[in-house]
Amino acid sequence: MRMPNCVGPAVAAPHVSLCGLVAILITLTVSTAAVPGTAWDSGETWSRRDVVGTDFSHGTPPCEECVALQQAIDVAITTRAPSFTVAPPRSGTAYMFGSSSLTLADATDFVLILNSDGNDVALVFDIGGGVGLLGCRNVTVQGGIVDYMPTLAQGRVVTSTLEGPSPSITADFDPAFLKPDPAATPFFNQSGSIKVAFWDPTTKTMIRGNGTLPEAINIFAKGFSAVGPWRYRIGLTGNRQQLPASLTVGTPVTVFPRGGQHSLRLINCTECTVTNLTIHGGSSMGIVDSDGGGGNTYLAVTIARTDTPSLIGLPPRLLATNADGFHSTTNRRGPALLRSEIGFTGDDAGNICSAMSVLLPPPPAHTGVQQRWATPSALFVDVGGNLKTAVKGDVILFYNISTGEPLGEATVAAVPTSTSAAPSVQTMRQAFATMMAPPISAHFVTEVQGHFERGLPVVVPLTAPLAPALQGLWSVGVLMSTANAGAMVHDTVIHDAYARAFMIKGRNATYLRNTLARAGGLHVGPEMVWLEGDPGQRDVLIADSSFDHIGSPAVSVDPSVAVGHDITVVNNTNH
Repeated sequence: MRMPNCVGPAVAAPHVSLCGLVAILITLTVSTAAVPGTAWDSGETWSRRDVVGTDFSHGTPPCEECVALQQAIDVAITTRAPSFTVAPPRSGTAYMFGSSSLTLADATDFVLILNSDGNDVALVFDIGGGVGLLGCRNVTVQGGIVDYMPTLAQGRVVTSTLEGPSPSITADFDPAFLKPDPAATPFFNQSGSIKVAFWDPTTKTMIRGNGTLPEAINIFAKGFSAVGPWRYRIGLTGNRQQLPASLTVGTPVTVFPRGGQHSLRLINCTECTVTNLTIHGGSSMGIVDSDGGGGNTYLAVTIARTDTPSLIGLPPRLLATNADGFHSTTNRRGPALLRSEIGFTGDDAGNICSAMSVLLPPPPAHTGVQQRWATPSALFVDVGGNLKTAVKGDVILFYNISTGEPLGEATVAAVPTSTSAAPSVQTMRQAFATMMAPPISAHFVTEVQGHFERGLPVVVPLTAPLAPALQGLWSVGVLMSTANAGAMVHDTVIHDAYARAFMIKGRNATYLRNTLARAGGLHVGPEMVWLEGDPGQRDVLIADSSFDHIGSPAVSVDPSVAVGHDITVVNNTNH
């Protein structure tokens, strides 16, 4: 039986070696039942290996080799091993994790090697699974391939009606992918938006109805009607300007929700490095980097679709990830994305941001928040989940939610806590509807509503009472210790994004020598509708880069970003 290598000296808890532990791996019996499907780029027929015997629904179990591998990595971390090398699985061509994740938790000064002998080890997940680094410091992930079982519906247009008030298509969908039917496929039975993308059959790139607009495509599915076993009529809504003028029979189409787990997530991590990792799929975002000390580096990372059949026999997919390619938020230091590639993403190729918290008014059952606690305090909707990481001395900067105008600051006096007091919870629950209505008219996206309806408000002790100008619901705060400042995106190829090429929402950032193509442009500035970004953003340099078909203007600076904040766009070439 082939086993993962033990690296360096014997790495063991008392009487337990890693090699001995992994030797308990049990051979996985592999079923090769085939499900036919038609590849989008030719008339050829592919088959997928039904490796874990599932229908691609949630809850698929990991292979037994995966369970033993996770146990071995846990031992290596617990015993402070310097590194661990993963060998290819004995059964099949990839570790089939199903809806489970491969997790490195609370590791320090550790290297996980996924490319022993120069060959990348493949980890394949179903919706709900992914790779996670949680609470790690100075950990390196080296090499490897992350791939996914189907996360979308893919097919070809049969008929289309694009004019009039109710545009729609009818398409034949590939049985090797998901069925776009909420009744048959749980992943499609969700409240979130389900996006639709059309593809040029020759170039295999997304069709933008108006390629001059620096914006997302944002065409959404509105109702599914079965007219055959794998033929569906789908209503279309959303951005009519990005709807093609016409569609020929056979035009490829993808229909994709977002959800489950991210392909790779670094949560509460500090000074970690991911190098030479390839991500070929994902039901949500490709890489999420959040809620830690930050300063993480992503070097020679690739997020892109496969143009050939996958390791487990799936036909080529048109889309790599169903949501953002790279998303970083609420770290103490921003990330470095260097010499990498991000392409074919179901939303923005990249987004580096922070979170805004909504200042709530005093609960109605009390004369004022200040009188309910021993020290001056303020009540917030903790949109980014980062307020409770604040420590004494951290600063919150406040801005007007309508104009972005700076309103002042407050200093944290002690670690914030959540409160379950009924008046405070009621105030938070009611705040969303109040803010959406005049006179505030916040225009939040639907996804923001959940932050008000779930969880608890957070009480932040302050060194002094809030200034009178800081009014509840009209004011948002940015915890500056988690503003994700200092990001670097250098020498990276960014292409074929459903939405923007990159969202630049943090201060003191550099975007240098990048190549961008076929996306919705670069956006600089906060997005109040998402409660993302830093309204006080400043000192951003975008230089020496190439722009090709990313809309006009290629770089958009939000009007809320103050003049004189040194947003510099220089020496770029627009093709």
